[in-house]
Amino acid sequence: MKKLIIVIFFINILMLSCGTKEETRTEFIIKNNSSHNAELTVYDAQMPNQNPKDVTFKLDNNSEISYYYVIEGENGPFNDYPLGATADSACVIFNDNLQIIYRNNDLNPRNILDISSWDEVIESDTYFKYIYIITNDDYNNAVEIE
Repeated sequence: MKKLIIVIFFINILMLSCGTKEETRTEFIIKNNSSHNAELTVYDAQMPNQNPKDVTFKLDNNSEISYYYVIEGENGPFNDYPLGATADSACVIFNDNLQIIYRNNDLNPRNILDISSWDEVIESDTYFKYIYIITNDDYNNAVEIE
C-alpha cells in the first residue's frame, strides 16, 4: 500500500510538471526623450489583436507609449518584429516639419523596425520588455518635409 501511494504521488508530480506552460508577455515601450513633440507612423503595422494597417502615435516630449504581445503556452519573448511582421516602414515627424523615415532592411544603424535597436530588459522567464528611445540626436538627423 505504501508503494502504491508513492507511485501515485510521483505520477501526480509528473502530470503537473508536463502541464501547459505559462503565457509569455513581451512589452514594447517607445519613449520620446527628445525636446520636441513627435508623431510616429508605422505603415502596415501589425499591432496586438489587429489586422495590418497604418498606425500613428503622438508622443509629446518626455512621454511614452507601450503595448504588449501575449503568447499562450510558450516561454520566450516575441521579439523578432517589434512593430509587427508586416510593418514595412515607419516615419517620425518632429514639430510637423522635420522627419526621419525608417524602412525594413535599410542600412541605418538605428532603426525602430529592427529589434537590435531596442534595449532589452528581461523581467522574468515569462515577461520581457523592449525599449526604444527617440532622442535629440534623432531630431538633429531629421530632414525637412518636402
